[in-house]
Amino acid sequence: MNVGQAAEARIDVHLQEKHGATKALQAAIEAIELLMQARSQAKSPEQKMRLKSKIEQLMGRAEVIKGVQKKQEEEEEAMEEETQEAMARVSLAGPGRDAHYPGGSRINTNKGPRADLQNYLVPDIPILPNAKAQAVLKAPQSNRTLSNREQMVVLRSSKVAEHIFPPWTKEPSQSEFNLGGLFTDATGNLPLSDAQTRILDAWKRPPEVHERVSMVPETPLDLTQDAITDCSIVASMCAAVSREERGHSKIVSNIIYPQEQDGSPKLSEDGKYVVKLYFNGCHRKVVIDDYLPTSINDRALHVVCRSNPTLVWPALVEKAYLKVMGGYDFPGSNSGTDLLALTGWIPEHIFLQSDDVEPASLWKRIYKAWGFGDVLITLGTGIMSHHEEEELGLASEHDYAVLELKEIDGRKLMLVKNPWSEGVIWKGGLNHLDSDSDEDVDEDDDREPEEWTEWDESMALPAPTCPGQFWIDLDHVCRHFANMYLNWNPGLFLFKYDHHFTWDLLNNGGEGVQCKASFAEHPQFSVGNLSETKSATVWLLLERHIQGQQGSMRGPRAGYISLYAFEKGGKRVCLSDGALIRGPYVDSPQTLLRLDSVPPKATYTIVVSSQGLASETHSFTLSAFSDYPLKTTLAADIYPHQRTLISGWFPHNAGGNAQSPAYSTNPQFKLSIPPSPTGADLLLLLESRDELSVHVKLVWGGGRRVATVTSRDIIAESGEYRKGVWWRVSIPLWRVRLREGRWGILY
Repeated sequence: MNVGQAAEARIDVHLQEKHGATKALQAAIEAIELLMQARSQAKSPEQKMRLKSKIEQLMGRAEVIKGVQKKQEEEEEAMEEETQEAMARVSLAGPGRDAHYPGGSRINTNKGPRADLQNYLVPDIPILPNAKAQAVLKAPQSNRTLSNREQMVVLRSSKVAEHIFPPWTKEPSQSEFNLGGLFTDATGNLPLSDAQTRILDAWKRPPEVHERVSMVPETPLDLTQDAITDCSIVASMCAAVSREERGHSKIVSNIIYPQEQDGSPKLSEDGKYVVKLYFNGCHRKVVIDDYLPTSINDRALHVVCRSNPTLVWPALVEKAYLKVMGGYDFPGSNSGTDLLALTGWIPEHIFLQSDDVEPASLWKRIYKAWGFGDVLITLGTGIMSHHEEEELGLASEHDYAVLELKEIDGRKLMLVKNPWSEGVIWKGGLNHLDSDSDEDVDEDDDREPEEWTEWDESMALPAPTCPGQFWIDLDHVCRHFANMYLNWNPGLFLFKYDHHFTWDLLNNGGEGVQCKASFAEHPQFSVGNLSETKSATVWLLLERHIQGQQGSMRGPRAGYISLYAFEKGGKRVCLSDGALIRGPYVDSPQTLLRLDSVPPKATYTIVVSSQGLASETHSFTLSAFSDYPLKTTLAADIYPHQRTLISGWFPHNAGGNAQSPAYSTNPQFKLSIPPSPTGADLLLLLESRDELSVHVKLVWGGGRRVATVTSRDIIAESGEYRKGVWWRVSIPLWRVRLREGRWGILY
């Protein structure tokens, strides 16, 4: 009997036992860990695939067992309540490894997700830059049961402006496209900007523009933008298409329907198309017609393929995404966000100008992953002066696609594409790059800057095949670009857990109400590693839902979001101090927090934070990706009884600090604790405006205002003055009984 069969037998035995679901779940988890270890040691791809199939089978059964376990726990709780009620009635009645992707230790913090998973999928052979994975990784699905409230969040988030985008449940059938006539979207044509409207000729269907419309390219794609300010979208499509053209599985050309049997796009005779996009917490269905804007001149009002001019599926995918984002008058986004929508791949934002970025470590994270097709890379520039643009050949605040990675003689090189049809290219060249010098050009070179990009065959690099492409080394990428966007294959993880929730910033911590240091009203979650012996790689993706016609939701008006992790055992925290790790505040709709080594049986508290979000109710999805089973729940509130009082300082009661003669005129509150056999455990929290530093004392005063405070009167205090204070106070039994437990709070 093998490990899988033995595990199945143990699970069956435990499930037959009374309340045996917990033991059955533990048996399944242990078996999964053993099979994962066996898979890492298997020699042939066939063995690895068989073991992977068994792991997925056990994972599915584990999810079923979780449901049984939950039901048993509910039955036990109900039985306990019945027992207590019966006892109460009786009482009333009478008496009585390698640190870098894709191999080795998960402890390293400079690696990609599930770094050892690739070792399960490919033979132990030298990994070449263009090596292809032997198997397609399947993205994990969240199988946790959603509460009614979460289901409502998902359904309400289907409405964006005047459009409805329902959750994706299944692939559309061919009957959806057999309408017997041409389809027209009832919501009408998408908005255009004033500049776009001035060059608009008409909205036309592809057969009205091209004699022969194609959905399958004859040559490699060369996608470009022109009059639409959606460089991030076009760069994203270029990056995803490039991966497909390198021989990897389809991830963007297969999201539009109808389709051929091989998953490639198929021309719709009725002009109706369905596009599968990921946003607002899940994959969603976007329906469009095939009307596209055409111009009165040679400017293009949608993405075009220069190498296949009659190819239309990229323009239709672009239209579907722009329908979600509000129209062709697109204010801009970033490629990490756009690739999440197009592919569902996990976005990671690297701030290249940060002191924390180590180019060598960054390259090691992405280089082998790129070879397996498990990471998509795009780049973004920051604000640049016109002089800098002319000197460098780069556009300000513009996104670029990375099409290839090469490492030659220690040089770390990227083939980059500018998606703009008339965009300039990097003027630094390669033969004159000196990574050990701040100078881009050899002083003895007498060529003009525009001649630096002339190709030198001695570099052993393929020459760029399309306008707008150029080679650049990593040092200059880190020097002249502001952002690198990495989108990771979610199939690198085995488990996913989604939580959908809302955050009312109008009534719970809105702008001007709550200090930034306070987390008292912030959404908080418990994330625990269920493995008894293995550290888990856990990535947490927070996504803010699109609500109304908000476009890209970026910029100062959009606000910022972040995630914090605390070693607090899954219990709620009140202040931002003491975080194990915190992510940057970003103005993107998503942010990622990487926990690269969660110890066995460890449980963390995860806090959602924001700055500058509008004072209204926002919807979010928190997704946890992991290589081992997790337990994810709302963070536990260890203080079930809460009371909030609002006060303030005015001319008559602003008494100053403890050294001030008028200190006792500060606001004071009465705290009464009823008699208790065990005493009371209190948490006192004072929130104030961010610019104010505050302090709190708990003093003995019998519930009356105190005029003076001596050290003997002070039961506890918050310490140094700071912005937002809290501290935990345990009131022992004798103090509660003393003088009927009436205390004073002075701040």
